Amino acid sequence: MNVALTFVALTLLLVVAVLAVLVWALWRRPAAAPADAHTQANAQVYREQSADLARELSLGHLSEAEHAQALEELKLRLRDDSLNSSDAATAGATDKPRRTVLALCLLLPVCAVLLYGTWGTPLGLDPAALARSAPDEGPNATVTPEKIAQMVGQLERRLQDEPNNVDAWVMLARLQRSQEKFPASEKSFAKALALTPDDDLAVERAEVVAQVQGGDFSGEPWAVLNRILKANPNQNNALLLAGSASFSEGRFAQAIQYWERVRASLPPQSEDLNALDSALAQARERLAPGRVSAQPPDSGRASPQPPDSGRASAQPPAAASTAPARISGRVSLAPELAAQTSPGDTVFIYATPVAGGRMPLAIVRTTVAALPFDFVLDDSQAMGPQTKLSSASEVVLKARISKTGQAMPQPGELGVSIGPIKNQSSQLSLVIRGPMP
Repeated sequence: MNVALTFVALTLLLVVAVLAVLVWALWRRPAAAPADAHTQANAQVYREQSADLARELSLGHLSEAEHAQALEELKLRLRDDSLNSSDAATAGATDKPRRTVLALCLLLPVCAVLLYGTWGTPLGLDPAALARSAPDEGPNATVTPEKIAQMVGQLERRLQDEPNNVDAWVMLARLQRSQEKFPASEKSFAKALALTPDDDLAVERAEVVAQVQGGDFSGEPWAVLNRILKANPNQNNALLLAGSASFSEGRFAQAIQYWERVRASLPPQSEDLNALDSALAQARERLAPGRVSAQPPDSGRASPQPPDSGRASAQPPAAASTAPARISGRVSLAPELAAQTSPGDTVFIYATPVAGGRMPLAIVRTTVAALPFDFVLDDSQAMGPQTKLSSASEVVLKARISKTGQAMPQPGELGVSIGPIKNQSSQLSLVIRGPMP
């Protein structure tokens, strides 16, 4: 039995139980009294008055005729009182509140339905209908620029009241970056870092600073990366970005060195190995003897200068493709995980670059109730004009279940990841069997 039918059945049982208690209390006969107090009082009065009449007769105050007449009148009064008491008791025992019972049986269910319809959420009994009624939450919903702008506005208003909320500053910075508002994103990251120094946030800010500089990592971005790697040579995020920066500068041997250090630290079962191997393969293909130096930049030297040809980002350039980028397939949930999810949980299906960025290139959103779900990813679902599915020849495809509906992944969420795959792939199957790798 699904959740909706269970809710309806329990509600009906509760209404029937309440009605049964009320009807039984109103309909049952009152317990008979062991003796009628009014009748006993009348009998006592009769005995006392009879004794008084007998005493008056013996004293000669009454004649035989007067005594007989007074005694007869006393008997008549006692009989009348007894009859009145019996009629009242019979009426009280047989008069059942039929109208009250009928009104309760009709009005209680009607009032319960009306109250739930006014203050409850009847549509919530059908998660699929609830999803269809809300375009932003439906199976074909996408994270639109308008939706991102709305989230940015909400965060900005929240931060006016909570200026020390680190998580809000980080979320705002990432959303502003997705809007390509790089100067604003850099300032938001700086606010977060002022509240809590964190190497991972510093790496993200360094990447945004490079984007502000048109993809140029010289100056502050390399200074931040060198500082972090000097203090912690195994900081994976810094190594990844240093590799991407070196790749964008044409220093492919250095990019390989950085990425190989990350690869060596990953467990054999890590899903990131495929993405790193693909990036390393691209770097080796582009490596030409005599064009690059074999050593990574030293933190004590000046930051490396970009080549004259310029660059747009830290992400390795993708091979040109004549066919439109389009990925399609089906996402399903393993039956054994059904108990760990709810029909209204959000499911994100998205493609990310193999190396050099975390922002989805295309994303679609649905709910657990709609699984199995046939999806299509293309450039129409891009989160920015520069981050499209067609901008990468290979991507990593992911599906993730979020109970909060937040775009940012949370630890322990169920999901699946495959890749790298070509940006023109079809009939893919993603089965969610456990936590997000």
